[in-house]
Amino acid sequence: MKKLLTLFFLAAMSTSLFAGEYRLNDAEIDTQFQQSESMNYMFSVGDQNGMYGFNMDMEMSSASAAAEKTQKTAAIIAFATVVVPWVLSVIGNVASNVTGVAAIGLTTWAINVVISIVPWHRLYLGTADNNLKIWALYCVTLRWCGALPIIDGIMLLMDDSGEKYMDNPKYVMWID
Repeated sequence: MKKLLTLFFLAAMSTSLFAGEYRLNDAEIDTQFQQSESMNYMFSVGDQNGMYGFNMDMEMSSASAAAEKTQKTAAIIAFATVVVPWVLSVIGNVASNVTGVAAIGLTTWAINVVISIVPWHRLYLGTADNNLKIWALYCVTLRWCGALPIIDGIMLLMDDSGEKYMDNPKYVMWID
């Protein structure tokens, strides 16, 4: 009976959940990010001679690092962010059920969140200083339930130029 009620509730909700009227306003998002405060990850280490600052910038900005990047590697990363969490979930559930230790399942769940929620392939290719925007949009949209990285990977493999998607600032990189 509970399953029937749950199925009825989901069917009723699915008819009222229509996203056809919602549009993403890229110009407004860009404006909000331009008006936001830039944060730089800095920390200082002190010794007897004074304080020393170290910049922990996560971006690879050198030309040699950009030259080594390939879209095929990014496609592999995109596919891995979909497949690896699924495999880890299966392994974690089996290990948790066999050993009876719930911490194994929680650990694999936490690892899956980190692997799957961050658009690693986009960070690898570069997003023209829009890393936070792209990451936030991937989180909010739940990566289109895993479809976006798969489509990204396919589009990366289909591109003949090899550099079309490098430093692409758009949320959906393959839409013109």
